[in-house]
Amino acid sequence: MIMRWAAVALLSVAFLCAGPAEGAKKIKDGTVSITFGPEPETMDPHTSSSALVVTVHRYVFDTLMTRLPGEAIPSPWAAKSAKAVDPKTYEFQLREGVKFANGEDVDAAAVKFSSRRGSSGGSAASRR
Repeated sequence: MIMRWAAVALLSVAFLCAGPAEGAKKIKDGTVSITFGPEPETMDPHTSSSALVVTVHRYVFDTLMTRLPGEAIPSPWAAKSAKAVDPKTYEFQLREGVKFANGEDVDAAAVKFSSRRGSSGGSAASRR
């Protein structure tokens, strides 16, 4: 057991002391760079539910609702509020100013399209 801890400590020190690789890009101040190892097989959130893809998507895509650390009940995120109209219908009030990466506004039509696409029978998301 002591040998295992010693090996972990030694490796930790080695990683902390190691400088960036020669080919590493210089990152601008104020940015975060995260490395996951292999590339995800897709960036389409509706076609895969692998752990890697789900993890990468959490860093790339915003959602209407999210689970905040330590909370079991989802909280509004890109939505300003949410309420259950009935067991199969939810009503979301969207935050103003939320935009797609291309600069277009996120509106009710886009949310409807995405929701219907994700729940159509052929997507991995609908099989979860």
